[in-house]
Amino acid sequence: MKDIPRPILMRYGKLGILLVVALLFGGIYGIIVHDKVILLLSVALAVCGGMKIALTLKAVKNDEFETVEGTLLSIKPSAVMRRESLLMSDADEAEHEILIAGKTRFAVGKSYRLYLSKDLSGDFGGSLPDQLRPARSLLGFEEI
Repeated sequence: MKDIPRPILMRYGKLGILLVVALLFGGIYGIIVHDKVILLLSVALAVCGGMKIALTLKAVKNDEFETVEGTLLSIKPSAVMRRESLLMSDADEAEHEILIAGKTRFAVGKSYRLYLSKDLSGDFGGSLPDQLRPARSLLGFEEI
């Protein structure tokens, strides 16, 4: 068990605040206009979001994430799926290609510390083509 890095804590803290606001707004609005659907949807959103936060923070506390530091050399968006391939150079000048789920707003040439979910591509024995390789979730990042 280890401490949760600040970028991960900030990201999921903001998500928690957003879920509480959505629950309060949906709950108050649902009660005022007697709309059970809005009330139930806001409760379901808060429960699902709370489960995501709890499971992610549990995985982070159990050290089920990886930290990658380096300078971003290039970003290649995927044409088919919503993900990006990041090419990073570490302190030893070794280049690493990382497949990230979702779109990012990184600047090429800057140094970053990325907090990523564990790499699952080894589970398939390298038999998958690049388009079908599992992407990693970006749990948080900070510019260094």
